[in-house]
Amino acid sequence: MARLGNMKKVVFLAGGTGVAPAMQVAQAVLDQSPEAHVHLLWAIRKREELQRANTPARRRPSWWQFWSTESNQLVELDSQLQDPSPVARQLKAMKAAYGKRLHIQVAIDDEQTQFRESDLQKAISSGNHQGVSPIVTPGCRLHDSSALELAPEFETPAAADDCKCGAGAGKNLFVISGPDGFVAHYSGPKRWLGGQQIQGPVGGVAGQLQRKYPGLANEWLVLKL
Repeated sequence: MARLGNMKKVVFLAGGTGVAPAMQVAQAVLDQSPEAHVHLLWAIRKREELQRANTPARRRPSWWQFWSTESNQLVELDSQLQDPSPVARQLKAMKAAYGKRLHIQVAIDDEQTQFRESDLQKAISSGNHQGVSPIVTPGCRLHDSSALELAPEFETPAAADDCKCGAGAGKNLFVISGPDGFVAHYSGPKRWLGGQQIQGPVGGVAGQLQRKYPGLANEWLVLKL
């Protein structure tokens, strides 16, 4: 959470079981500040991962094949969700606890829905929670996106005093967690360097958004789990 600093927004895109760290991050961020907001986007294969009741679903290719032009009706998960699965029950309880500060949307592969570039752009731009982001000092371990590209997968957890940018520095966080293909599609693949996996440059859908809206890089860090 040291990377977030005084900023207030986290968008977490989770594929499948990647929702587990998403819930941990959401709880930590929302408990830390009453002004924080988290937008959780959960991509799953089947309706049964969300609800116990069986719902007829149309079959389609796996979730990393995103060229479909059909309608994209995402599920809004709130405290009124009926027959929740065990994971959805936890999410439902979190939504009830945090209210409007936690927004949860679900895309279901078997029902031909997925998170598109427009969905991510809306999640990032929704609300007015940007805060004031100081100028980032080159080489800052916490906030320089170029330095983050070389961060190893199992680096020592960052602390606030690792920041070189001065008091109050921070960036909003766009976090991606899930299968390798899922992470690569949305944020570019991780890379190998010196026998260990590193973050690598931002690519995929997140990279497209950065090219369309250059100002995003000033306010947001992309983290691959």
